[in-house]
Amino acid sequence: MLFKISIDMTKNLIRDSLLILSLIAVSSPAFAQTLAAEAAPATTPAPASAPAAVPAPAPEAVVAPAPAVEATPEPAAAPAPVEAPPALNIPVKEAPRKSPVAITAGMSLALTQWNQAFGFNQQLSYHFASDAYTRLEGNLALSDLGISMGASAEVDNNAIGAANKYMGYIGLKQFYLRAGGGQLRGTTTWSGVKDSRLPVSSSFNTRYSNVDLLIWFKHFLGVPGLPAFVGVGYTSFNLPVEIKAWESPDKGHTWRQLTSVYDPDYKVHLYNVLFGFDTFTSSMLYPDTDMMAANNPSKEGWGMFFATEDRFGIGPATISPNAFQAAQALNKNLNPLYSATSDSSNYWLIQNDTSLGVKWTKNLGSARLALGLGYGVSLLIGEAFQGVPSSPTQVTLQPEECFLNHGPIARMYMRW
Repeated sequence: MLFKISIDMTKNLIRDSLLILSLIAVSSPAFAQTLAAEAAPATTPAPASAPAAVPAPAPEAVVAPAPAVEATPEPAAAPAPVEAPPALNIPVKEAPRKSPVAITAGMSLALTQWNQAFGFNQQLSYHFASDAYTRLEGNLALSDLGISMGASAEVDNNAIGAANKYMGYIGLKQFYLRAGGGQLRGTTTWSGVKDSRLPVSSSFNTRYSNVDLLIWFKHFLGVPGLPAFVGVGYTSFNLPVEIKAWESPDKGHTWRQLTSVYDPDYKVHLYNVLFGFDTFTSSMLYPDTDMMAANNPSKEGWGMFFATEDRFGIGPATISPNAFQAAQALNKNLNPLYSATSDSSNYWLIQNDTSLGVKWTKNLGSARLALGLGYGVSLLIGEAFQGVPSSPTQVTLQPEECFLNHGPIARMYMRW
């Protein structure tokens, strides 16, 4: 009975052990294989007469433990994009583009009164045909190329109605070549000693011409708002002049005037230096140079204008044959030993044209208008001197002239 119980207990124990081993094998195959090998019975060696080859035990397979897998954190959610504020639709005003082409045109009306000033002309009277004129002018500027060109003309406001002055120029950058000319018309009356070679009264229609090379400065001498030009030039003209005769018995210490004559065709050639500016026209071409504008920097409304041109010249001059012979003959009547030195001499000239007035400017879209009202004065003084006589009987001839004209002037200028 006890033997049977023992067998039953043994069977149960073996069954439970196999169950446990099965569970271990499932969870760890290597461990199960090890236990099975240890539990297997020992192999009985074969008899020596027939030895069996004993195979080398196979190495146990080592299974590396699986590495622990770290939990990968989920990436944080990206922040929501911030919406930009809506753009303000503000219109941007573009700066006006300067036109590469500028056209200007102007007109001036002047009333002139001619005078003989400073007692230069003592016995010769002038009566000029013109007492008013209209000046027309215009120019074209190509700013991209730095080229400008222009012209002007003065027309008599009388029955003749002919041009008495004209001028044209062409410029590159700040250099200008200007050429012009004109004529003076009128009559002369001689009240001095008569000579058959010279008429008592005569009409004249004399011509003159200028050629000038100018340099224009937007800010002359570095002064802001003072545009001006300087240059050199050549002038030629012929004009009736009074010729005074002088003697000096003591070689220049004392002088005595002799018999004067006049020359209806006195010829002069001059080499000049000149200077000038005109704030009326320059303020139209370059508004930032309008130094005298009352409403600067708006450049509109009332202001002042000032214009001047000064010319200083010197050169040779020649007395006509009839006038020289008359001077010789009339003064020999005073002393048969008198003799004129020469029919030529050096002649100097000073000329100034100045105007001053008020102006009114207005911008009309892309155009600009200027109106001005002022007073103009023009003065010309010329004189020749042959030097101190070398002997008491030598006669020095002195041609001289002086003209002054002045009057109100109205100006209008337009720029596109």
